Parts: sequence; structure tokens; C-alpha cells
Amino acid sequence: MAAELVYSVATIWRRLPCTDLHWRLLEDQYVVFDGASGDTYVLDPVAALVLDHVTERGCPTTKLVREVGVLLNIGVSDELLIKLQQTLRQLTELGLIEFGNP
Repeated sequence: MAAELVYSVATIWRRLPCTDLHWRLLEDQYVVFDGASGDTYVLDPVAALVLDHVTERGCPTTKLVREVGVLLNIGVSDELLIKLQQTLRQLTELGLIEFGNP
């Protein structure tokens, strides 16, 4: 069911309001400390880009896919869609982002 929501135009992704994120770049990985929970996460560049993008404002799935493709200079592809689906699911399971409808 979550996979269907990922591709729904009406799905809005946003950072959970209870997070307090602090970022560090170490080589090719991002280390993110959540001061609210005390948890630390190691994210690949795509996950960090997604988390940073939805942190600033809620973002519909279709817009998120398009903008991440542009920022990575790769455009929208099946590979990008699969990676973003996995990334959105993982960030949701970690309790860093949530999805909802407008």
C-alpha cells in the first residue's frame, strides 16, 4: 500500500515537526544527528538530498521526483523512481519524514 502512495500525485512528503536535524558531510556520506531523539543516521547523497528537500517544505511526490532528477542532473528515469521509492520508505521508517494528503 505504501508503494501506491509514493506515486500518488496527492501525496505530500514533509519532515516530522518533532525532529531537530544537524548535518555533517564525511567523505561521500551524510551524518545526520536528530537532537530531538538522540539518534544518528548515515545517509547516502540521494537520501540526504530528499531529506533536505522535504525539510524545507512539504513536497508532492511528482514534484520531488522531478526536482531530485534535475538536482542530480539525471532527469526522471525508472532507476530514479525505484531509488526514490526505497529512500522515501526508509526515511519514513526511520521517523524522519511523513506523508499525507493536502
